[in-house]
Amino acid sequence: MKCFKLFLVALSSTVFLVSCSKEELPSFPSSGDYEGGLFVVNEGNATAGSVSFVKSDFSEVANQIFAAENPSESGLGGYVQSIFFDGEKAYIISGSNKITVVNRNTFKVLGRVESGLSNPRHGVVVNGKAYVTNSKTFSYENAATGNTDDYIAVINLSTLQVESTIEMNALADRILLINNKIYVTSTLYNEGNSLKIINPTTNTIEKTLVFGNSPNSFEATNGKLYILCSSYTADSELVTVDLATDEIENTIVLPATLGNALNLNVENSQVYFTVGSKVFASPLSAATISDVPAFTSTATTLYGFTVKNSAIYITDAKNYVSDGQVYVYSTTGNLIYQINVGLNPNGVYFN
Repeated sequence: MKCFKLFLVALSSTVFLVSCSKEELPSFPSSGDYEGGLFVVNEGNATAGSVSFVKSDFSEVANQIFAAENPSESGLGGYVQSIFFDGEKAYIISGSNKITVVNRNTFKVLGRVESGLSNPRHGVVVNGKAYVTNSKTFSYENAATGNTDDYIAVINLSTLQVESTIEMNALADRILLINNKIYVTSTLYNEGNSLKIINPTTNTIEKTLVFGNSPNSFEATNGKLYILCSSYTADSELVTVDLATDEIENTIVLPATLGNALNLNVENSQVYFTVGSKVFASPLSAATISDVPAFTSTATTLYGFTVKNSAIYITDAKNYVSDGQVYVYSTTGNLIYQINVGLNPNGVYFN
């Protein structure tokens, strides 16, 4: 997620699970059995990243599962960014310009996309094609220069070749498929201030929504798209877009005391986000948002944040050179599990 900020140091990883009420060493999952759990993307460094697996009941956990299942294959590449799914396939995006395709349940390699990519970030699948955002020449160090050469790579999933590109003329990062339309945040590292809406039938940008701040995360539910916008110099905002019209319906300005809000999640009619290591929650129906956190996590460097059902998953990148952890909390802030994973864990994905 923030790959340009990381040190270029590789560490080996061990993994174990600790319950807050009881310590126990886990059994490791049998080879090729990754159903019913979650994947943790470990961004790693410029040389190598990895993926960890945790059973949904937290009874089993394993690290470096790609290497374990594919010992004769080259690795995933450095700065692993994200995973997206299509049926039984999982597509693992690496910032070293590679997408590795695996069976999501066995993690056996099925193929790779190794050309036509330039700093790929996130992807979705539409009608047999993958749409993957590429930040191209953009980096954390030159964020303020306002690069506009980002693009969407359109990948034929039958051939695993990039068959065309959609030039954004702006930044491109997060991507969602909603009602057969593609929504892309034109932002990265608090630069950029818009959202692009793409028609995948014509591969053209049909609409651009402009915000007062930089949209860093978004989620759709019940016909609405909720977008969290923030910057280092202005108050954060929660913007609601009506998906029937693709028009901005409402904007809530967050308290100035909150600062740079990130990691929007919407679950069970609640909106969640983070500021530093603090977790905030508010009803979707609320007209204002409080600056009092629901709880403060124990994360040193909160790097990834996911809310699923009644649990909150926080990935901790520590100091960027030591192996990280995943903390699992109740929505009231009770620490349930603490999991040691790989280097720079940046996200959790459910299988």
